[in-house]
Amino acid sequence: MTACACTEKTKKIWIFGCGGFFLLIGMILAVVWSAVSINILHNQLVLKNGSQTYNNWVETPIPMYLEFYMFNWTNPEKIKDWQTEKPNFVQLGPYVFTEKRVRADVKFNANNTVSFNQTRTWHFVPEMSNGTLDDDVTNLNLIPTTVAYTLRHQHAVVKMIVNFLFKEKNVHMTLTKKVRELLFDGYDDPVLDFLRKLNISGFVIPFNLVGWFVERNESSTHDGRFNIYTGEDDMAKLGVIANWNNVNHTNFYRDHCGTVSGTTGEIWPPLPTDQSQVDIEMFTPDICRSITLKYEKQIDKLGLRGNRWVADERVLDNGWNYPPASCYCTSDIASCPDLLPGVLNVSQCQFGAPAFISFPHFYLADQSYRDAISGMNPSKEEHEFYMALEPQTGIPLDIRGQLQLNLMMTPDEHFSIFENVPKIFIPMLWFRQTANLTEDLAKTAWWAVNLPNFGLWIAFGILGVGGIFVIVGIVLTIARKWTCSSRSDDEEPLQ
Repeated sequence: MTACACTEKTKKIWIFGCGGFFLLIGMILAVVWSAVSINILHNQLVLKNGSQTYNNWVETPIPMYLEFYMFNWTNPEKIKDWQTEKPNFVQLGPYVFTEKRVRADVKFNANNTVSFNQTRTWHFVPEMSNGTLDDDVTNLNLIPTTVAYTLRHQHAVVKMIVNFLFKEKNVHMTLTKKVRELLFDGYDDPVLDFLRKLNISGFVIPFNLVGWFVERNESSTHDGRFNIYTGEDDMAKLGVIANWNNVNHTNFYRDHCGTVSGTTGEIWPPLPTDQSQVDIEMFTPDICRSITLKYEKQIDKLGLRGNRWVADERVLDNGWNYPPASCYCTSDIASCPDLLPGVLNVSQCQFGAPAFISFPHFYLADQSYRDAISGMNPSKEEHEFYMALEPQTGIPLDIRGQLQLNLMMTPDEHFSIFENVPKIFIPMLWFRQTANLTEDLAKTAWWAVNLPNFGLWIAFGILGVGGIFVIVGIVLTIARKWTCSSRSDDEEPLQ
């Protein structure tokens, strides 16, 4: 007869011991996992060397595109008959470019901020475009329009001298150039060099060629020097701008409108639980100010739930309907508001050119802007500015930022090319910048979002295993099933 290797006491110790062990481990994990997961997330979300956020920020991994839509003026010869025939504009494009962003001259500071420049590189994508960069576009001539605007308050004699120059150089109100020249390549202007020599006050265009994006491709200095918080000491400040070009308040707008605030758009801090009561801000160096977005709705993208914010009527108001925006009026305070809603004066930000920003096709702008011309067809689906973020991590899910550049044309009897013309806003172009989360980044984000739950699920699983051991031990004890079942192979069962 073979002796039983384990006694009833030994079995109970093993069963209840294992159950207690798993229960203890499960309870400890359930209690401490919240702090552990927060620490893991903090280390990956904070902006520092080696973190996931840093790797995605120093060289943006998601596909980004910049689309340009040009406006071709079809009847400029009828401008003197504007009361009977409106200026008509036909949209051309899109002309699509890939965009790559790389942070340059990165420097971490002792006050938990990081300073950097950014290099943006664009490459034309013909297969995604409607047209080529050799398409001709006719529209308002930038240089004489800028000169006339700069000299609008000068003595008539000065204007007459410049007007003589215009005639001498055979300058016209409109100009026809190829898309590539109007955007990145630029073009020579016969008036530009001469005017620089005159050193006219307020005329400070710093480029040798004329073009909307001249000298910007691969430039690490054009967008300026940024200083943002890393989130190391406070995650609520992650990605928030501390200053731009070494200041936290620009001189382009008065009072709080000149404050440098918000994020640069790529990194966002985790958002409060109730996002419906929160606005978000994004600083845009192209217009030297922040854009405030309003919560709209929840969305689902690639397995992630996010919230979408949109730009509403407040963004380009200058005090007509939204009093806090009155400081965006750049005229004398006594003359404000000087623009009907939907158009913002950014001339000081654009080297003195009479540049005015709106949403594409004057979407959300006063009807009078569209009534003065023809060819505008605004729509919410096509022209809305929005951004979607995953709220727990601040990861952008979907970005569509778009603005339209307009030039103000004003009548001036001292300039023959602008004599008897209407005072209207001429749409030059609009651009759309898009960025969409990739599936690989969506998977990474999904793990980050669900990390706090993983430990709890594992803890509950371990608690369940421990509970099963304890229950089995209790059942065996009650049923008195602890008897040893070991016996020799030739032992006969009892009859």
